[in-house]
Amino acid sequence: MKFIGLPKEYRSPGEGIRTVIGIGLLLALAFVSILGADAMFSNSKNDRSETSYESSTVSPDSSGSEPSDPVSTDPISASATETDSDLSDPSASEPDDTTAATDPSFTETEESAVYYATGEINVRSGPGTDYEIIETLEWGNKINVVASTDNGWKKIGNNRYVISEFITKKIPEKPFSGKYYAKGELNVRSGPGTDYEIVRELSKGSAIEVVAITANDWYRTVKDTYVLASLCSDDRPATPTPTRIPTKIPTPAPTKIPVPSGVPEMAAAVGLSVDDFELMAGIVESERPSGTGMKTGQIWVAQVIWNRVNNKSWPNTVFQVITQKDQFSTDVYNSETGEYTSKLLPQQSSREAVVEAFQNPPIPTNVIFFNQAGCPDTERWKKIWVYYGDCGGNSFFLNIRV
Repeated sequence: MKFIGLPKEYRSPGEGIRTVIGIGLLLALAFVSILGADAMFSNSKNDRSETSYESSTVSPDSSGSEPSDPVSTDPISASATETDSDLSDPSASEPDDTTAATDPSFTETEESAVYYATGEINVRSGPGTDYEIIETLEWGNKINVVASTDNGWKKIGNNRYVISEFITKKIPEKPFSGKYYAKGELNVRSGPGTDYEIVRELSKGSAIEVVAITANDWYRTVKDTYVLASLCSDDRPATPTPTRIPTKIPTPAPTKIPVPSGVPEMAAAVGLSVDDFELMAGIVESERPSGTGMKTGQIWVAQVIWNRVNNKSWPNTVFQVITQKDQFSTDVYNSETGEYTSKLLPQQSSREAVVEAFQNPPIPTNVIFFNQAGCPDTERWKKIWVYYGDCGGNSFFLNIRV
């Protein structure tokens, strides 16, 4: 029987190969869709954001690790992230006094004052007992406060706080009794410091009854006054042995040297030549004439001459002292003979005055000047030189300026 139908399809060997290749390509394309093109063809690593974005469409790989979260491509989110990074404090890793700024539970008020610890007290990193203890202060420690909080704490530095209850502005003190003695002259004050008023002064060795000691090392006495502790000692001063005052032996009055009667003998007694002796006696006579009952006045004038001879500021001879310019107005110079004479001739009284002043001087050795008493020049001298006294109608002065 003969069948008539569709012609039988004929396939060549090359067509079968193409079919197999096409199926392989389809499988490869499916594999790439699942694992991603990078995992299949690329050995280089892309940045994390690209990998995360790409891996958002793939399932976990054969190692069992979970894929990264995809990076959001929302422009608003990205902008927010960038803003947070830009606003971050570059010094955030360093210590900063941010306790008050970050803790809204308290506020601070600026204060500048000195306080003292009334006992052992903790310093904390913030104003509360739940903050970390940084250090411990002892009784009497001085504290400089820079701020106070509204929850009862005092700020004493960056992130350093102490509780107000255990500090005080008044310098604390504690009982301390004993008997002490002043090491030297000692000021007693109304308070424990040198800025307090001095109420009295104690002499060396004075006893002091102490009842307390302050944090700044002052003693409070039984009279509620204060003395500096370092100037006191608990060692009782030794009682000094009284010095025996020797019995004063009266000094016998010096025996008065008799005045020689002859001129050569008188001149020899004072170490002068007869001419110089007679010149000096004549000056004494001229300054205070004899016969007026003023023998003492003549002796004082003579001693002024001797005092000048023995003073380094004046010539060291009688002749030079008498003839010095503008000193004695009673000496007379004879230009023809070149000799000096006195206005009045010497008398026995004036000669004896020269010897008396030399042997038994009655006035101090620094009486250097004299002038007629009561004259204007003399009154002016009293404002320049120290006045010694009047004698024989003359005023005498020490070589000391007023």
